[in-house]
Amino acid sequence: MLRWTIIAVVVLALATTLACAALAWAGVVGIPVALAIWFAVQLGIVLAGFVFERVRYKSFDTSEPGPGWEVTLERFIDPATGAHVRVWFNPTTGERRYITGTGV
Repeated sequence: MLRWTIIAVVVLALATTLACAALAWAGVVGIPVALAIWFAVQLGIVLAGFVFERVRYKSFDTSEPGPGWEVTLERFIDPATGAHVRVWFNPTTGERRYITGTGV
């Protein structure tokens, strides 16, 4: 909920900043165009961070991976859910998977 609220606020601020840049380009407002564009770029970076955050930080799996995966000695309890998590590693690709429900 909070994530979507922040995304909406950033989108609104980005639209406002782009409108100010257009008005500055037309000479209607007295702010430098470069400043408005700089703010728009910064807001775009923040927006991209919130949108693509879910791609990088994935949720935990619940089933063990297939052949080629090795279980590591890494185990922990997820502080957000309290679930037991075990780390699996694929030596051919370097990928790591976090599997819940396997005990610590």
